[in-house]
Amino acid sequence: MPTLSSDLLRLALRNVRRRARESLLVATVVFAASAVILAQLAQAHGVQTRARRVLVDALSGDFLVTAHDAPAVDVLGSQLDEMRPIPSSAAWLARAGAPGVTAHPRLRFGALLSSGDRSIGVNLQAVTAEQMRRVASALELPPDAGAGDSSALLLSDVWAEKLAVRVGDTLVVLAANREGYLSDGLLVVRGIFSNRGVATFLTATGFLPYATGRDLVHVAPNRAMELVLLRDPMALGTPDEARLQAAAGDSLRVTAWRRTAPLFSAIVDVWRGAAAVTQSVFGLLSFLLFLNVVLSKVAARRREVGTLYALGFTPRRVTALVALEYLVVTVAGLAASALVVGSVVLALGARGIPVASAPMEAAYMGRRLYPELHGVDFAWVLLLFTLVTGLGAVLPMLRFRRVAPASLVRVVT
Repeated sequence: MPTLSSDLLRLALRNVRRRARESLLVATVVFAASAVILAQLAQAHGVQTRARRVLVDALSGDFLVTAHDAPAVDVLGSQLDEMRPIPSSAAWLARAGAPGVTAHPRLRFGALLSSGDRSIGVNLQAVTAEQMRRVASALELPPDAGAGDSSALLLSDVWAEKLAVRVGDTLVVLAANREGYLSDGLLVVRGIFSNRGVATFLTATGFLPYATGRDLVHVAPNRAMELVLLRDPMALGTPDEARLQAAAGDSLRVTAWRRTAPLFSAIVDVWRGAAAVTQSVFGLLSFLLFLNVVLSKVAARRREVGTLYALGFTPRRVTALVALEYLVVTVAGLAASALVVGSVVLALGARGIPVASAPMEAAYMGRRLYPELHGVDFAWVLLLFTLVTGLGAVLPMLRFRRVAPASLVRVVT
């Protein structure tokens, strides 16, 4: 009779080989169920990461700094006439002890764009070079679109069509400056983004370099109308809103992105909720299917269990042996699933998976889906399937304990 864990493992592995068809069936069920769950997790993580990169990193920022008496802010609007200038320097971030937090000035104002005899009113956002690169990436434009060109303009294809312009064409821009009269200038279209995906929310918005926007609306070089604060997700100890507000003082107001971008916040929340519901449904169905398979297979081994009891195996030893056998098969199925799904994610995570339709592009925040998996995902799936396997193996064994070995071995004819 085995007395050591190594003996139990040896017997379990022998039973796996002896019952090859059954083991293959259970491993296949585990593989299919865990692959579906991991794929759902990869999709959810990819969409949430892209949503944050597009909506928060490129557009709203983690926090917005304005004058303390500024009205409620909506980052998709133009509110220049409602705001007061603030210092463009964010030296107070050092007092906040804010590692990985950077500040970028931004201007939002309404303007008139003209080409030939066509004109349209747009909301313009003047952003720094780093933010321009983030915006271009979020809108799936070339990363150098607008970089290094003081007259560059990024415009939606809807407005480009109305103005009958293409990349490289020059537009006249008119904007009301802070003194109350009009300023004009020339802008060159350096990027036209498609009105699909996240750009659906930016149809009426154009982007230009910060220095050009500052000159148009007459903001002093050492002043800003608002500061966009971005946190490095890899940095440790990044401060929260209350800590930043304490360091900023009474003259400034720090507002988290969920209040300055309520639409973006709602989109992220909807995706998180939908992902949680989908994962719960798929997980429950997968676990019920797997549990039913294990229960039926273990219940069918009553003669084998009765024989082991008759040979002197204790119920605890037999239960441990059966559970270990199915755990080996479960781990094998999970390992195969992790290898296949992980390889697909690694292969497609960088270049993305093309999205088939325009409605799906709006849902996935772009024309491609970038799946990603974390180590904790594999650990979580392994823990859940281990618990289900143990439950499926132990429950029938508890029932067998109350039956005499002779009754378990007896064959009814």
